[in-house]
Amino acid sequence: MGGDAVVVPDVVIHVSDMVATINELADRELVERAPDPSDRRRNIISLTSAGKRQLRRLEKQLAETQDELLAPLSPEERQRLTELLSRLLDHHNRRTGTPDEPRQ
Repeated sequence: MGGDAVVVPDVVIHVSDMVATINELADRELVERAPDPSDRRRNIISLTSAGKRQLRRLEKQLAETQDELLAPLSPEERQRLTELLSRLLDHHNRRTGTPDEPRQ
């Protein structure tokens, strides 16, 4: 992979995109930067109190949306759906390869 990028399983985020996102969150006072004491070239990014409140609001909205979407399913059916979707995802990741896996 060319250029600087952050790699998380199944996700590739270019550094420029990450910096822009962190700048936006900092402008909204949802995160704060602090120098990394072990490496002056890096910053440690932390949620502010406002950021933690926003995260809780978003988590609540996500849970409500999932409950609404999955309302017709029993807890057992929801679990089975999750298992089936995970199985499909694993299958297609093996077929197409992910950023950290070679294509088979």
